[in-house]
Amino acid sequence: MTSHTKQIWPYSIAFIILLLFYPYVFNVVLGVGTSAIILQLFFLILLLGIIIFKGIRFSYPYQLKVILAFQIVGTILAMIVHPAISYVLDYVNIGIVFALLVMLDSTIGVYNFFRTYNLWILIMALFGVVIFVLVQLGIGPAKEYLLGDGRPIYSWMIGLSNTYLPNISFVRYSGFFDEPGAMAYWGVAALVFNRLFFKNKTYEIILMICLVLTFSEGYYIQLAIFLLLSLFFNNSKKEKKRYITIIVAIVCAIVVFTNKSGNSDLYERSIGRLTNIESSGGSISLENTNRSKMMETARKAFLSEPLFGIGRLKREMGGEYMDDNPYETLAVEGVVGSIFLYLPILYLLFLSISRKDKDLFTCIIFISIGFLHRPFHNYLLYYFIFYSLVYMYLKKDTYEQAI
Repeated sequence: MTSHTKQIWPYSIAFIILLLFYPYVFNVVLGVGTSAIILQLFFLILLLGIIIFKGIRFSYPYQLKVILAFQIVGTILAMIVHPAISYVLDYVNIGIVFALLVMLDSTIGVYNFFRTYNLWILIMALFGVVIFVLVQLGIGPAKEYLLGDGRPIYSWMIGLSNTYLPNISFVRYSGFFDEPGAMAYWGVAALVFNRLFFKNKTYEIILMICLVLTFSEGYYIQLAIFLLLSLFFNNSKKEKKRYITIIVAIVCAIVVFTNKSGNSDLYERSIGRLTNIESSGGSISLENTNRSKMMETARKAFLSEPLFGIGRLKREMGGEYMDDNPYETLAVEGVVGSIFLYLPILYLLFLSISRKDKDLFTCIIFISIGFLHRPFHNYLLYYFIFYSLVYMYLKKDTYEQAI
């Protein structure tokens, strides 16, 4: 096997595994109809086979082992209290993630993989800007697909969107995720990896600005807090000027765009989302009405079972949608389950305070604010990103010495 091939195959396997599962929607685009659990079991067996065949030896930081042990205990506890097959999927996801980390660390390195993965996120964001421009020029999608829940999603080949309004030349790009909010959310994760490990200022500025065109309310709030914390903790006058310039540039661009359009409907679909106003079918309504109802449903569910939650099976069979709000995880997993689930983030928050690491503290607050509107779900990408974040931070000194 040539050195070039040795470099390519780990990237290929890792990307295939990540891109085939939600919140990516390549499975819809490619027409892959196989059950997610079957595919995940296949990849887990494949990764374990590679590790055994190549005789890979590995050693995780003990802190990561402790987190893993606690999360396994938490899952067992949840299965006892609320029996459901989805808890078994947690083990499969965690198994794939740890096997992936072993494979990557012993071949190309986790650090190098995330350099490439961050580039992938940026490419999706740049293509999203291109899609936005194309729509302004009157160029529509090349194809339309239906997601599993029946929602349409439109393809320009270089990216997707589930919010395309040709009558007002408006689109919110979503990369190859299921929706624009997901693109913004995982773009934030890329910004966090960049700030902590790669420190590429140009990358940070470009991605920050590109993600504005997802028109995600959550991202706007996260970005504002991130920039304010960066201003507060940074002693460099040059850096402070840079962040102030970014804030002013984004605000000016939004104001110019919305004023130039002269279209109130366009305004309401874009920056008007910050005031929670949306135009639909010629009538104006509060956009957060449905989310407020979901949050109230989740709040009531949490108060009914605060310690261990109502469980995933009851949530799935309950008939009332309560996802994507601050109470969701508490309602389903309870206080105990939520602590186990968010343990990697809680541990990093503890490290940021104990080590007085301002960058880490800023990044954890930045990404955690996103949990208020997009809580942790038991999907492969969530586990991979947050375990990798812990893994790379614990090995940060090794990476910095190698640069």
